[in-house]
Amino acid sequence: MDDLNDLLRLLQVVKETGWEKIFKDTNLHVWRTSSSNENSFSYPDPLFSMRCLLEDSKRCMKALNTARQNLGMNIRALEKRCMHLVFEDGITRLPNELLARIFELGHHMTKDCKFALRVSHVSRRFRDVSLGTPLLWSRLAFLPSVNLTREFISRAGPHDLDISTYKGWGSASKSKMTSFLSLVAPLSNQWSRLTIFDIQVEDEINSLGLHNFPSLSYLGHSYTMDLSTWTMPLLRVVGGHRATFTPGVPYMSQLTTVDMLFDLGAKLDVPSLARALHAMPNLQHLFLELWHCLCAMNVTPLGPQEIPERHSVNIQTLQISVKGLTRRELIQDLYDALAYFTPSTVNISLTFDFVSEDPEDFKFLHTSDDKIFPHGSTIQITIFHHPAAIFYTLWELTGTCDIVSSVQLEIPDAYIDLHNYPKISSIRHLRFRNCDTLAESDVETLTKKFTCLNDGGLESLEFIYCKKLSEEFLLDLKSEFGEKVKWII
Repeated sequence: MDDLNDLLRLLQVVKETGWEKIFKDTNLHVWRTSSSNENSFSYPDPLFSMRCLLEDSKRCMKALNTARQNLGMNIRALEKRCMHLVFEDGITRLPNELLARIFELGHHMTKDCKFALRVSHVSRRFRDVSLGTPLLWSRLAFLPSVNLTREFISRAGPHDLDISTYKGWGSASKSKMTSFLSLVAPLSNQWSRLTIFDIQVEDEINSLGLHNFPSLSYLGHSYTMDLSTWTMPLLRVVGGHRATFTPGVPYMSQLTTVDMLFDLGAKLDVPSLARALHAMPNLQHLFLELWHCLCAMNVTPLGPQEIPERHSVNIQTLQISVKGLTRRELIQDLYDALAYFTPSTVNISLTFDFVSEDPEDFKFLHTSDDKIFPHGSTIQITIFHHPAAIFYTLWELTGTCDIVSSVQLEIPDAYIDLHNYPKISSIRHLRFRNCDTLAESDVETLTKKFTCLNDGGLESLEFIYCKKLSEEFLLDLKSEFGEKVKWII
């Protein structure tokens, strides 16, 4: 209990004089909690007083840690016991309008029709609110029965509809698809999202005489589509799986967002993709994911006149995710084709199934002419299962990209390289996330390299979930460099 008594005496002094006054260097002796410290080694002052203060501080900190541990256990136990009561009370107090909004948010977080059915079976109140929320019933796909599909249509009313045409396998599923499309065809003016999984569905839609979709804003497909006879004046977003675009289709000039996935042996024709992107003058967001992707054979390469000038087209977002055994040559071909973009935010994510024995041979961020590819005001790089040198990466990014101001590195196997690179001064915001091998000595080297920490250049330096960095170390870093140092551990 002596530690606790010391802490109580300290708190009493703080109560009388205040925190700031007590902990000034010139007033440290004011809050000594004990006068019984023996000067066995005859230390002179101020050394003896400072050692006494250090011991007092450690005892007070020990008491605080004990209190914090016990209070934490108590808080967690109370939170666990009262959580369901808080939830029940909150739901009771929540107006129906807000409850309906929560249901809508839950709907947007799911991709099938089950959420509406589940939430409508919780209680009478939940059912009444869900039945009065048309969005929950606007997602139409294969349901267990035709009657249930009719119920969904009735509850959705005039709301925009999300149509998914996955039919499974076999002739029985084909007949069900025909019945389903016949049921939703009269509502084609309400279709705002349409996902087509194979060309047979497209043929079925055409056979029903459907060509005009005045509300359609999203189109998803799993094959190369033509649709040159379709009228879709509001189409802005296309999502594709293992497919690109038929050249010359009229809707391409309308698109603002393209999201494409090439997985499990899909063959990517990079020149064809590039030609399609060149036909999208309004494109603002491009998302590409390559997973065990292969390079298509016998492609027609881009001619010199087909290649736009490097960094000549501004867009908002470019996100490329590469996973598995996708070859470096294919990635570099893709970078070459996309190098004409200057995105505000570029996000490159690389997840490998192997680790190279030579980290210096890592070229998965480079074009075929060995130039660093990421170029934008905000650059986010994620690399899993491969080491990467922090200073070299930052030096390359800033050396070729004069507009970069914010960089996030998420590289669990990152390491500090001690080569004598020039000072890196253009970055204003630097974040390290999940850099598990980054040690405290590495961060000290890093902060010394970034001398702009003190001259106003770097506005924020963040460490998010970096396992080897202790809170005590980060607090010391913050005391030296101020509020620009932030962290989550």
